[in-house]
Formats: sequence, C-alpha cells, structure tokens
Amino acid sequence: MNKCILILFFLASSCFAGGVEKGMQALDAKDYAAAYQEFTEAAAQGNAEAQYQMAMLVLELENDGPAAKELLLKAAEQNHAKAQTQLGLIYRFPSDYGLDSKPDDEKYALKWIRKAAEQAEPQAQYRLGTIYSWGDGVAENENKAMKWYRKAAEQGNADAQYRVAEDYYVTDKNYKQAAKWYRRAAEQDHASSQVELGEMYTAGKGVAKSYSEAAYWYNKASLVKDSYEDYVVRENLADLASQGNVDAQAALGWMYLKGRGTVDPSYRLAKSYFNKAAEQGSAEGQMGLGIIYQYGLAGTKKHDEAKKLFYKAAEQKNIKSYVEIGKIFLAGQGEAKNDKQALYWLGKAAEHGNAEAMYILGNMHGKGRGVPKSDKAAAEWILKAAEKGSIEAQYRIAAMYFNGQGVAKSEKQAFKWFYKAAEQGAASAQTAVGWMYDRGTGIPISSKAAFYWFKKAAVQGNRDALNWLHQTAEKGNMQSQYLLGNMYSNGQILSINEKESQKWFYKAAEQGHSRAKERVRHTPE
Repeated sequence: MNKCILILFFLASSCFAGGVEKGMQALDAKDYAAAYQEFTEAAAQGNAEAQYQMAMLVLELENDGPAAKELLLKAAEQNHAKAQTQLGLIYRFPSDYGLDSKPDDEKYALKWIRKAAEQAEPQAQYRLGTIYSWGDGVAENENKAMKWYRKAAEQGNADAQYRVAEDYYVTDKNYKQAAKWYRRAAEQDHASSQVELGEMYTAGKGVAKSYSEAAYWYNKASLVKDSYEDYVVRENLADLASQGNVDAQAALGWMYLKGRGTVDPSYRLAKSYFNKAAEQGSAEGQMGLGIIYQYGLAGTKKHDEAKKLFYKAAEQKNIKSYVEIGKIFLAGQGEAKNDKQALYWLGKAAEHGNAEAMYILGNMHGKGRGVPKSDKAAAEWILKAAEKGSIEAQYRIAAMYFNGQGVAKSEKQAFKWFYKAAEQGAASAQTAVGWMYDRGTGIPISSKAAFYWFKKAAVQGNRDALNWLHQTAEKGNMQSQYLLGNMYSNGQILSINEKESQKWFYKAAEQGHSRAKERVRHTPE
C-alpha cells in the first residue's frame, strides 16, 4: 500500500514539474495565457516554483500586490529563495505594491530576506546589506552590511558591486579595486557606476587618464532610462566638451537633441555641439548635424547640406547615416525617387541590425516599393525590427498577428507584441493590452490588469482608454470613478470640471473608496 502511495506521489510530482517546465517555456515565448494555465494548475497543487512564477506574473501583468503576496508566502514557506526575497520586499515597501503598511512589516521583511540571503540568493544578500546599512529593524552595522554586499557582488549583483566599489574608493583608498568593481557594475548598465568610472578616467585614478573613455562611460550613463545621474552626466560631459573632446561634444549633442533623462531638448545647443564634433571629423557629429538640417530642427531645412553630412558619416561606416540616406531616396528628396537605392542603403543598415531600417524595409515589401508586394516578407522584416525593440514594429506585428496579415492569425502572439510595446510606453499598445484583458482575448480575463493598462494609456491622453474609463465608471467601477475624479480635478488630461470631478469622487466614495471619501466636499446635485 505504502509503495503504491509513493509511486502515485512520484507521478504527481513529475506531472506538476512538467507543468512548470511547460509554463517556463510559455513564459520565454511570452505566451502568457499558456503560462497562466500551466502555473495555475501546478501552483494549486503546491509547487513552489509555480507559485513564485505565478506571483511574478500577477505582479507584472496585473499589478495585484495582495494576490502576489499570498502566492509568494506559500512558496516562501517551502524555502523558495526568490519567493522569500520578493516577499521580503513587499513587506519592506508595501505601498509600492498597493498594500497598507503594518507595524510588523519590518520584522517580516528582515525574516524573509535573511532566509533567502542565507540560501545565497544575491538580491536578498544585497537587500540584507541595505537593511544593516540603514539600521531598518536591526542595529546599524556597516561591517555586516559590507559582508552581505561582497557576497552579492561576487554573484554579479550590480547594486552590490557599486557598494563594494564605493567602499574601496572611500574607505580603503584602493582606486584600482574601486575601478574594477565600478566597471563590473557599469557593464551591467548601472548608471551611477558608469558615472564614477567616467570620473576615474577623467582624473586618472585607478586607471590611465583618458577623456575618450570618460566620455564613453558618461554617454552610456545618459542612455540608462530613469537614471538619477542625468545632471552629473551632463555637467561632466560639458567639462570634457569645453576641452575639445569630440566624443563628449557628440554625446551632448544627442542628449540635447533627444532630451534624455532630465535634460530638456534644445535643438540650438544640440546643433552647436554637433557642429563642434563634425568640424573635428566625428561621424556622430556629422550624423547629428545632418539630422538638424534635414528636419529643420534649429531653423531652416537644408536638405543638400544634410545629405553631404550623411554621406560623410557613411564613409566612416556610421549605420544611422545609411538609414537617413535610404529615407532620402525613398522620399525622392531633392531628386527623383529611387526605390532600388533606398533598398540598398536600408539593406546595409539592416545587415548591421538597425531596427528602423528593418521596419522601413517591411513597409516597402508591404507596399511593393522596389520589390514585389508581399505581406509575408513585410511581416518577416517587421518581426525582425520588433525583436530589436522597435515600438512601432512591435505594435505593427501585433496587429498583423491579430488580423492574420502575412502571418498565421494568433491572438496569443498579438498579445505578446502589444504587451512589449505597452511596456515601452506606447499608449495605443497599452489600450490594446487593456482591451485584450477586458475581453479575455489571447490572455485570461482580468479586470485588474485591464484597468491597470487602460489607466496607463488614459494618463497619456489616449481617447480610447478615456472612453473605456467613462464606460466602466458608468457601470460602477470605483477605480475608474476615482481616476476620472482626479483627472477632472487636476486638468492635466481632461479639462478641469469641478462638478464632474465631485460627481465621480462621490460615486467612488459611495462604494467605499477611502481616498475618494477624502476628496468629496459636497453631495452632487
């Protein structure tokens, strides 16, 4: 009898493990519907990995902190280190996950993060280091903090590597070791480490002095999204640029052209820095100045001058210049349209992995420009561009999968690519993701996830998302009601309308929305 029970237990465990494996394969393929199904079934039977993966899906896709916390607790109690780490973070920063803070949160955060750290989970080791650094729920102890930072750093945690580098730099004055650890973190796009490494190259501390290397790392830091280092990067690059460093001049040109980070766009300053770099023969400077002239960003358009600059940059194998030359031939700017030449230059750029070139080539195949018209070939090029991170391409290939244009119709694939574009902030894609969650198209129905994505699109002014908010608010969705109350109150998206604002706050308050109750000043007529 016992032998039969053991056999049945083994078969059941194998079945659930198989479900997790299938779930991971679906997750890798961004097939969230299949991942949900596999993880849900295995999680319900107590599989810790499935519970953890399901929790992370719930956090990422639905922004549902309470549901994720419940799943993480089940996995953490089975000694799942990553689940313990994430659970500890939820206890430590409850408001980030839509939860109210409680008196015992610090105690539980320490408990679960310590358990994971003792299992050598690097993120937990780093977080335990920060707990000792700040004295959160424990006595402040920098020695213990550094012990855990070093353990995490050795396993590749970039934040911990930065802390170790700081310790070598400030405490030990060992600049070579500091540079070593800053570099390890910098290579993982850790902006603060990139700035510090740039400053070490500028001063020649721990490394050979090199303004070009310094400019390289400052520019890398400027590309990190939502970095706190934008102001420092700009000032440090400006110092190098004033000394004639061509790399810094070009990097500043791009910062001002695109308004990276906290740097506001300034076409006048971009033109000035690009011009200085171009005069020294910089391909990036020539390319940037060409963009300024081509699109008239700092005054009058100068197409001929732009074209000359693009060709100069192309002679130095600047890939972006290939794209601009191809676009000139495609549009027939200053000369007859030449689709064959456009295909040549765009093809050269695509060979080097340029996403914009791939996307344009997809459009050319879809329209039959210079090649036989082919939806299939169009989809192939657009998919390549999407895989390279092009938001336009991701949205377009999603629509092609949804409609079965050039590819086999697949709502799951459509959701995958809409989601990728939505993650990058495309309001139209966020609306599409919300719509698919609302209807259960390509993904299981989730009203919380639908609201989350429609809200993201609505605050960008997307009309379809705003219409959805109004429709669901009219049907009694208190989250939509509260959001509309805010929008009519602050006037950032919708015109200020105190009557409408109070109307929606009152409706949400009637359903028990605590924040809405605080905003109600009178009963609407």
